[in-house]
Amino acid sequence: MSDMPITQTVDSVKALLTFMHRPSEPLPEFVDLQDRVRLTLSKDKQAYYLTTRNSCSCPANFYHPEKPCKHMRAFQIDAERREDNIVMSLMAENLRQPKSI
Repeated sequence: MSDMPITQTVDSVKALLTFMHRPSEPLPEFVDLQDRVRLTLSKDKQAYYLTTRNSCSCPANFYHPEKPCKHMRAFQIDAERREDNIVMSLMAENLRQPKSI
């Protein structure tokens, strides 16, 4: 069995969105799952690539596994942005706390 992620059909992602009580029309460009996995709508809107920080089911990653594809890079940037926002929020909350003497 391969460790490569598997591209998902639009119908399977629509079923997942229905299960998650999220709208499927119009088709979302991304579906983030627990900040560790992203489903990315293909350019032709015929499938969703399964993307993580380390792998993607898109053709570019299949043919060039030695370098991250654009989906992996975008996912990494968004993950880092979310992590930065969490850290900044915690820092701001810490600054708002009254200081004990």
